[in-house]
Amino acid sequence: LGRVYELVHIRKIDGGSDLSHPTVTKFVDDSSIAAYAKNYIYYFVSVGVINGVGNNCFAPRQQMTREAALKTAVAAVK
Repeated sequence: LGRVYELVHIRKIDGGSDLSHPTVTKFVDDSSIAAYAKNYIYYFVSVGVINGVGNNCFAPRQQMTREAALKTAVAAVK
């Protein structure tokens, strides 16, 4: 989803390096988030598309429900 957003809005895919996310607090499980995904995740946090699972955790290895995936996709296109 992050790469699609980046391609549509920035017209190139560059690992999210052009997506700014100033002053976003890192999740406590940040070290479990894949390096390629961090820029996308923190960008979407900064614009209010996602917010983690609670207690400042992102839970990158936890499966996302269909409902959460749909909510995220809809919020990303707004």
